[in-house]
Amino acid sequence: MGLFVSKKTEQLRAEWKVLLFLSIWIALYAPTWFSKPEPIPVPTSNPETIYWFAIIQQLIFVPVLIGETAFSTRLLDQRPFKSVGVALHRGWLRDLGWGWLIGIVMIGIITIVYVVTRQEAFYWDHLNATGAITALVQGAFLYLIAAFFEELLMRGFPFQALLRDYPTWASVVVMSIIFATFHNANPSFSWLAFLNTFLAGVWLSIAYLKTRSLWLATGLHTGWNFAMGVMFGYPVSGTDRPTGERQHPSGDGALRR
Repeated sequence: MGLFVSKKTEQLRAEWKVLLFLSIWIALYAPTWFSKPEPIPVPTSNPETIYWFAIIQQLIFVPVLIGETAFSTRLLDQRPFKSVGVALHRGWLRDLGWGWLIGIVMIGIITIVYVVTRQEAFYWDHLNATGAITALVQGAFLYLIAAFFEELLMRGFPFQALLRDYPTWASVVVMSIIFATFHNANPSFSWLAFLNTFLAGVWLSIAYLKTRSLWLATGLHTGWNFAMGVMFGYPVSGTDRPTGERQHPSGDGALRR
């Protein structure tokens, strides 16, 4: 019984819950995540088209993930879906907004260091006002949906299942490794990017632990990616539609996710 049932919770052990949850998701998502399919016949030279494709993909997979999470929390944990950290509690919008702002400020500080040390140069004069506003709005929408998706997947049911059976530090380390590993299909992924993503996973896990809600972590995740991909033109998980254009005489993409 000890192999499958936790003596602490008298439920299926956390590692089996996580394995089952992620296996189902990988089976659903693997064809578009880990495979290298033939190029989709769309005008990929048009950044706006790429962004809309990414948004549509997220709008398809987020409801599927919500359904799997709701099913898993009810069947395996005997608790309601909202307890996973998605309830619109008092202050959820504040957590989301402050997280978004903090993420942007952190990338802004790093970027200032790059500029001061002459590792990067940025230009925002290649877009007109309409193009810049469109990029900002589409980027905000895309990165918000994508961040919610990844937080629900990583800091939702699997992370919380581990917390119920294992020490907090162990749960944080394990899920941060999984979080970094799940990004290995991103273009130009490197060991430096793996370490960066692992540390981001620790950071986002702490945000959940401080609030017991996914909204602060979602805001931090959104702001970080929004500033990287839209404001300063760093590559983020293979998407690239910046309002700012950068040139880098040195540096190897430590910020890449």
